[in-house]
Amino acid sequence: MKTIDRTVLFTKVLIFIIGICFFSFLNPYFATAAKTEAGTSQHVLILHSYHPGLPWTDRVMEGMQSVLGQPSRQIKVDVEYLDTKRHRDSAYFSHILDAILHYKFKDSTYDLVLVSDNEALNFALGHRDDLFLLTPIVFCGVNNSAPAKLRKGDEVTGVCGNPDFAGVIRQALTMHPGTKSIVVIGSTSELTDRINMNRLQSLSETIAPGTAFDFWNDLGSDILSSRLATLGSGTIVVINGSIRDRAGNLLSLTEQIRLIKQATVAPIYSFWDVYLGQGIVGGPLVSAWNQGVTAAEIAWRVLQGEPAGSIPIVQPVKNSPVFDYHELKHLEIPLHRLPGDHLLINEPPSSYQIAKSYFWISVATLLGLLGITFLLTWNIVQRRRMEKELRGSEQKIRELSQHFQIVLDGIPDCLTLVSKEMKVIWSNKGKDNYYTKSLGTIPEEYCCNVLYNRASICDNCPAIKAFQTGATEESIITTPDDRMLEVKAFPVKDGADDISYVIMLATDITEKNRLRDEATRTRRLVALGELAAGVAHEINNPNALILLNADLLKKACSDAAPILQRHYEEAGDFPLAG
Repeated sequence: MKTIDRTVLFTKVLIFIIGICFFSFLNPYFATAAKTEAGTSQHVLILHSYHPGLPWTDRVMEGMQSVLGQPSRQIKVDVEYLDTKRHRDSAYFSHILDAILHYKFKDSTYDLVLVSDNEALNFALGHRDDLFLLTPIVFCGVNNSAPAKLRKGDEVTGVCGNPDFAGVIRQALTMHPGTKSIVVIGSTSELTDRINMNRLQSLSETIAPGTAFDFWNDLGSDILSSRLATLGSGTIVVINGSIRDRAGNLLSLTEQIRLIKQATVAPIYSFWDVYLGQGIVGGPLVSAWNQGVTAAEIAWRVLQGEPAGSIPIVQPVKNSPVFDYHELKHLEIPLHRLPGDHLLINEPPSSYQIAKSYFWISVATLLGLLGITFLLTWNIVQRRRMEKELRGSEQKIRELSQHFQIVLDGIPDCLTLVSKEMKVIWSNKGKDNYYTKSLGTIPEEYCCNVLYNRASICDNCPAIKAFQTGATEESIITTPDDRMLEVKAFPVKDGADDISYVIMLATDITEKNRLRDEATRTRRLVALGELAAGVAHEINNPNALILLNADLLKKACSDAAPILQRHYEEAGDFPLAG
């Protein structure tokens, strides 16, 4: 029977070794940074005590990667998992795993070894004289202030992961004042669980005097479930280690919490933040992510040249207590029992509990929206005001246009806008306008046809001359019906100083010329009459004098006639001037 058991055990071990080797070669978990100027990057080995997928290990790894994985840091990282939670056999750790890691690391040289939790630290310290000779070691998650295997002069440092047992237990008792007993669920099959159990046992009487501690270690899930069902009020359940099923398989955190919650209504606590959000109430918990970050920052200092032995071991920083809002409400725990520096997860957002960054982002967003709303409102108001003013301006323009049109139409002369193609664009409607009376104004018709009733452009067209010279031109045009037009052309220039249109002012001077001719003829007749009157006057004046003095002369002559007759008879003729 023993021979069969040994054969089965050997077969299982052989299959496991083959599986580990196959997994290690095909699925290495590493991160490689860019090479340095010298041509090679620093080489770091990360050694985890547990397996990938375990929340504690994954969060520690995330914290390490956030520091070592920065692009500016030239670090090549290899990662190995000892998987000691799922393989508790001492032969596995001391022989099988040791042989596998010796085979993998025998030809590797590392600038630093970064380990998490006690098992990995013990392995690294146990091989500091062969595999990791003269290699600095940085640890995290270790539940000892000074590891037992640490020798004087070793290049070893790191951060301890001792849980705040006193803080969590005292906080739990504050949250549940009527607590009479505390049930601690744990395990003795793993090194870390044994260390935690021993420390909690030693502190139980001092941190909670008068409260009974009951340590349930290494219970299978079925036995644990039945015993939890017997718990009454006044009891607190504390998870201090791993829980396994009847076959010895490790339960996940979710499965552990589900098992406990299904069996009892007692409040559940633990010492590590990986349980937070799974079903524990909360407290001053150890942060896996902070452990990884702190250890990686120390490792970076060592890689930069600072001796590991000169860096003191960092004690865990007491974090602010963190609680699950859902569990507080489920257990009807009033919020005033929480410490002043507490943090809450799963809390519904409110105006006074929202994070500062989200608050200021919300305020900035609200102010931005208010600003946009104000601008849009102002724009709408301005637009409506401008539209109102525009409508008023359009109305005024229409009125002015109507007035201007009335004024233009009141002009008796023809006022016409002509394009470069000599086509009529616009013309007024004067009451004495010959064109609008006889032909009418038809836009886009040639001006010679519309204005002068001609089929061809006039030879002395002033519009053509105005387009050519850019100056005001004037001509006399005779229409086919013998009407005479005085036409003036005024050039209209655009912004480029080019002549785009010509305004033609045509005045019918036929009647004016007729009246002028008649006036000229009349003036000539008047002048002739005045001349005739002057001549008659000049003639009438001596005649009147003669007629006036004729009688006197006749009397004088009648008196002198005898004398003269006598002289004539005596002397003959009458000599003059003699």
